[in-house]
Amino acid sequence: MRKNFVGSILFLLCIGMATATDVPVLEGEMTAAEIREMLPEYAAAYRDYEPDAKYIGRLSFPDDLEIFVVFGSWCSDSLHHVPAFMKILEAVSFTPERTIFIAVNRQKDDSDGLSAPFNIERVPTFIFLQSGREIGRIVENPEKSLEEDMLVILQGK
Repeated sequence: MRKNFVGSILFLLCIGMATATDVPVLEGEMTAAEIREMLPEYAAAYRDYEPDAKYIGRLSFPDDLEIFVVFGSWCSDSLHHVPAFMKILEAVSFTPERTIFIAVNRQKDDSDGLSAPFNIERVPTFIFLQSGREIGRIVENPEKSLEEDMLVILQGK
């Protein structure tokens, strides 16, 4: 009985390790298109996401807004929310050059130190800067939905 238990535990650990190594750990700045190209799972999630039209029409972005998206290619929350965020920005025709995607390793760092000024504790983190000043962020999971949380940030509530 004990041998079966130990064998089962080792089997589960091996499966977990194999799954963790299947996804490349990306680091550094990249575009939304590069992320989708390098990570097929992100491309599929992007294709499948339908932004909530109830909020899309209400989202208004100031001309001086920049968005930093710090994510982990290995993170299930990032896989769920980053492609959806890309699709939302596309739906509102937000200028792609004003969105900076920064991939971090499991320690929430990147080799170029791009994420360091943002004090990232969990991923994904969506940081909204207006005129260089942070006006809000969505950390790990939105409180309601990405669209609703973005609306709250952009309306200054």
